[in-house]
Amino acid sequence: MMTTGNIVYKENYFPRPKDENKIWRKIEGGNHLLLLAPRRVGKSSMIQFLKDHPRDGYTVIYSYVQACDSEQKFYEKLLLDINQSEFINQDRLFNRQFRDSLGKLAVNFSFEFVGVKIATDIKKQPVPLTQKTIRQVLLEALKGRDIKIILAVDEFPDVLLTIYEQAGVGAAKAFLASIRELCQDIEFSRHIQFIFTGSIGLDTLAKKLSLSNLINMLTEVGISPLTDEEAYNFIDFYLKNQRIPMQLSTSIKQLMIEQIGWNMPYYLSLVCDQMIDDDVDFNQIDSQQVLDSINRLFAQENTTKFSHWRERLNRLEPLEKQFALKLLQLVSQQEQALSHAEAFNLSQHADFRDSVSFNYVINALQTEGYLFQEFIENSSRYRFTSPLLKRWWQRYGN
Repeated sequence: MMTTGNIVYKENYFPRPKDENKIWRKIEGGNHLLLLAPRRVGKSSMIQFLKDHPRDGYTVIYSYVQACDSEQKFYEKLLLDINQSEFINQDRLFNRQFRDSLGKLAVNFSFEFVGVKIATDIKKQPVPLTQKTIRQVLLEALKGRDIKIILAVDEFPDVLLTIYEQAGVGAAKAFLASIRELCQDIEFSRHIQFIFTGSIGLDTLAKKLSLSNLINMLTEVGISPLTDEEAYNFIDFYLKNQRIPMQLSTSIKQLMIEQIGWNMPYYLSLVCDQMIDDDVDFNQIDSQQVLDSINRLFAQENTTKFSHWRERLNRLEPLEKQFALKLLQLVSQQEQALSHAEAFNLSQHADFRDSVSFNYVINALQTEGYLFQEFIENSSRYRFTSPLLKRWWQRYGN
């Protein structure tokens, strides 16, 4: 069964062929990718689907790197995840050459490799694990193999942010420069490609640190919310996975997506789950029952279903977070939307004017799925991506 908010696998994954094919076209064009989409759109689930259904000549290895706090730990995690991948257990030649290549190195880490301990010889002077190590090990391991490895690196921007917070912009710059070196290496890119993704925008963070030039070798690929037709199909798909055999009428599904406002799988499944929890009779469901279930999402006992949105603002620096909270509260109070001028005026308050980048915070709130910007004639304004999030913020956001 599917679980709201978690990565979904195999038969629980709702296919997104348009976006999946777009990613493969870019990969087959030889690009290293930066996968851009707001939170809760389903990026990680899509990456898992690509891993489980690679195209001929490719293998996808998934690496979740959020906990890495240094360049050393990042490259170590890549090697550990390659070591634990299905591919290495299935390909004997790669397995042996990968182990042999690591065994020749004096790098300062160790791990169990299919029962064999790979470790630094304490008589040798260990060297840091760097992009040069990754290059050497992978190219040696792939000798004689006519296959390309796609390294799908999830929560990569978190690593950059942590390095910046703990070691400063110089360390962050050096880390991105090492990634850039790999991506621009012709021999490496002939055999290995990256897909970088995460729940904070790498492009937004790089701009803040004035490091955008170090990621311009990546090809940006966006994932869109579902169309209304896809959202109808998702509701049927999700309820079937929850062992609800009924297909809802088009009018009921239309009401659901009107209330949700933004066709993200997370919000769609949240409403479906609430209806199931309310023991709705899906054979006789009416509009009022849908609205009642949606209203119950905002009951006190359900506040945790949205509270992660507030908690994620802790990633911002203190004054940035304070500005973001005031801005979101202001947007939540609008009947329609907040004008760009009003949002910018808030940033010019004495508390924020000299210490907060308006563009960085507003871009972060859009990238992470809180707000979207709409353009009307010669002006722009901001609104919550979903009326559900707006309603929660009005009640519990402060």
